[in-house]
Amino acid sequence: MHGKQGTADNASPPPAAQATTASAATDDEPMAVSPALQALLRQEPELKLWLEHTGYFDAAHRARVVQGIKRLKAAEEERDRILRELHDTTGGLFHRRPASASTTTTPSSAQAANGRAAAASAAAAAAESPPSCDDVPADELLEEQWEEAVASGRLRTTWQREAETVVAYSAPLIATFFLQYSINVASIFAVGRIGKVELGAVSLANMSAAISCLAPFQGLATSLDTLCAQAYGSGHKQLVGLQCQRLACFLLCLSAPVAVLWLFSDRILVLVVPDAESARLAGLYLKIMIFSIPGIILFETGKRFLQAQGLFHATTVILVIAAPFNIFITWLLVWRVGLGFVGAPIAVAVTENLLPVLLVLYVRFVGGAQCWGGLSRRAFTQWWVMIRLALPGMIMVEAEWLAFEIMTLLASRFGTEYLAAQSVLATLATISYQVPFPVSIAASTRVANLIGAGMVNAAKVTARVVRRRPRGPLSPSPSLSLHSPPPPLTLLDDRRSWPSASSGSST
Repeated sequence: MHGKQGTADNASPPPAAQATTASAATDDEPMAVSPALQALLRQEPELKLWLEHTGYFDAAHRARVVQGIKRLKAAEEERDRILRELHDTTGGLFHRRPASASTTTTPSSAQAANGRAAAASAAAAAAESPPSCDDVPADELLEEQWEEAVASGRLRTTWQREAETVVAYSAPLIATFFLQYSINVASIFAVGRIGKVELGAVSLANMSAAISCLAPFQGLATSLDTLCAQAYGSGHKQLVGLQCQRLACFLLCLSAPVAVLWLFSDRILVLVVPDAESARLAGLYLKIMIFSIPGIILFETGKRFLQAQGLFHATTVILVIAAPFNIFITWLLVWRVGLGFVGAPIAVAVTENLLPVLLVLYVRFVGGAQCWGGLSRRAFTQWWVMIRLALPGMIMVEAEWLAFEIMTLLASRFGTEYLAAQSVLATLATISYQVPFPVSIAASTRVANLIGAGMVNAAKVTARVVRRRPRGPLSPSPSLSLHSPPPPLTLLDDRRSWPSASSGSST
């Protein structure tokens, strides 16, 4: 009797088992267990216990599984739609793999009756079959086909496309450099209305700061235009942040002797500048500007961090906020509060330290954080590779600024009026190359990205496009020379200095 009862229990599956299968019309609609599964459960009692343990017969668990399958199918359909659009828009560059390659062996209803043997054979067949387009994530498939296209040389570019790309990269950079230079120009405007001695002192201080700090640091930062762009183009995104950390640490070490030099700059300038008052004011200006050095370093490296990722508009957005703030705080400190000459360098120092703060906020809340892997001790290693690449850029930028500094020092030998006029001309000349320098940075970033991606021929096209860019009338220098009196009239409050500035700009 007991044996018959046990046979009857094995012959009829439990009521919970009758409320399952994936072919139910709805999640809550019960359906009978298939005869094949009933036979399998009779042959394998342990399988029945395992299914009950895993929740196979539980309606709520079955509903979650069905919903997951539906979401998976919806995601696959969306992926297929994106791949079809890419196939159509790229002229077949991104293609789906043939259907024959995606054929996998699945267990039939007869194999299901054999239980574990059927599952093992199906798994082995699936492992031996090549992966199909449906088995590979869309991002991995696109990356693989992109690399295949690059390796086979099927990707081509034209000079029109590269010219448009360089222009698109350069436009926000030009705005960025103009806005960044406006921080110093605002102090020149403000102090120039106080008197010609103060204007000459600001010009002398700015030129001294440029050749001892700004030019070397900007020249060294040009190494990131190559290192970061190549790292990003080759797919090593977090290496971009590491390279920026290395340069920032290196420049912060160099800032120590620069700060000492600026601290005693009044004693040095009095030896080369005949006017003792101009030397004293210039030294005072540089002493206050010591507090701006960390901000300058962090912003220059952070700017390259975003440019390597193609986010050229990011620094423009930051400076659109910082430049008006600088104008306001300069007016507030120089005129409203009444600090006079001292208020100008304080405003510059505050603005320079505000820039990296805004940059960090942009990366944190807007974009660019994908290339930041956090602070690393490796930032203090492998400096020599970076220095060796940065030295030519530093020498080039330093040579340009030295030419202006020599002219400023020579102008100071003729008197205060000539020094004030020279400060106006130096400001206008500096404004004139705020266009070609950003274009060169945009071009070097584009070339480095293409080389990092293995597209050497496309990089050559970009280099040829930039080398043949328009010159002459499009350069700002001739246009500035046509307005010789107006710019000095704007900057100088002393009318006796107008003829000197006008005659100098026309020569």
